[in-house]
Amino acid sequence: MLFVSTFDLFGRTQDKPPPRRVSDPVVATDTYTAHKLQCEDLVQSSGLAWSIVRLADVPIIGFRSPSPIMFELPLANRFEVIHSKDAGLALARAVTCDQVWGRVVLVGGGPSCQVTYRDFLEGMLDAMGVGTLPDRAFTPRAWPCDWIDSTDAQQLLDYQHHSFADIIEEVRHQTRVARPWIRAVSPIARWFILRGSPYLRESRFDDKSRVAAD
Repeated sequence: MLFVSTFDLFGRTQDKPPPRRVSDPVVATDTYTAHKLQCEDLVQSSGLAWSIVRLADVPIIGFRSPSPIMFELPLANRFEVIHSKDAGLALARAVTCDQVWGRVVLVGGGPSCQVTYRDFLEGMLDAMGVGTLPDRAFTPRAWPCDWIDSTDAQQLLDYQHHSFADIIEEVRHQTRVARPWIRAVSPIARWFILRGSPYLRESRFDDKSRVAAD
């Protein structure tokens, strides 16, 4: 059994020097990571031949619906992505790689895919024609993700063929037809997206309170 897990299991580690390694402690920070940890334990105690692959973030190459969770990452948070083709290649090659069995492997995009959340979000939104969102729409609290050490996985599986810049360029290509129209209505698009930010609502409330006090 090859089980796909997540790099979120290392918890909130922005106060520690990167990258995260397999030997680092893991911790559940929400229901999702608690389930992943439980599944990892079940896989390892199943009696089957097993491998656990903890993946970095695999972004959609194209449009995606905005979600309130996008505001739960601070813009300065270290963030690692991996192209979907590279992730698929790593998993396909892992199935026939004897060295991955019986161990946990970290699979990320590598140094060229290690960015900040600001780099990631602004790159994606610009590629789609939306533009930049205000800093105050995002939480200041660290999110449980970080850069990871995928050196062993790369040596075993030779899967890292796309950079973060490649991902952005592909998103730009996939959205090329709609992008001019989105740019034309970008203020409305940003308004629609920002409705999901509880932090922007709090900020606006604080601004109104200060004005009333003055």
